[in-house]
Amino acid sequence: MSTVFEQLVAVADGLRRDGYLSSFEADLTVHDRKSLEQSRAGASFVWAIRECGTAMHPIAAGLDSVWLTYWLDAGNSSRAPTRCYLVQVTADGGALGNVRAITDDKARKLASKPHPDGKVVRVSMFGETGA
Repeated sequence: MSTVFEQLVAVADGLRRDGYLSSFEADLTVHDRKSLEQSRAGASFVWAIRECGTAMHPIAAGLDSVWLTYWLDAGNSSRAPTRCYLVQVTADGGALGNVRAITDDKARKLASKPHPDGKVVRVSMFGETGA
């Protein structure tokens, strides 16, 4: 069984010939990997892959959905339109879990799911703050 990270790499490798992840590969190999390594069993993400990089958006974590929906709207490339996947972690550290393709509409709904305790994460140039 492959790890969640290995599944993401396989998706990216399969899409490269279509123009995906032609730059900013560290989004996947550094940042997404780190997000998975720090995740707990039960964590879920919407993962977006695009021409220039990826975005790992935690579901129901209080993060504004614009951090994902931008790539489905204004930041989208006509050459390689953003594709979204649901990532579900089943073991701490992101070692186990599954990855499956989802529609843009499903990605939008998941990205806007509120934190169960009402937590809101505000992100600025100076880091994250909880509210």
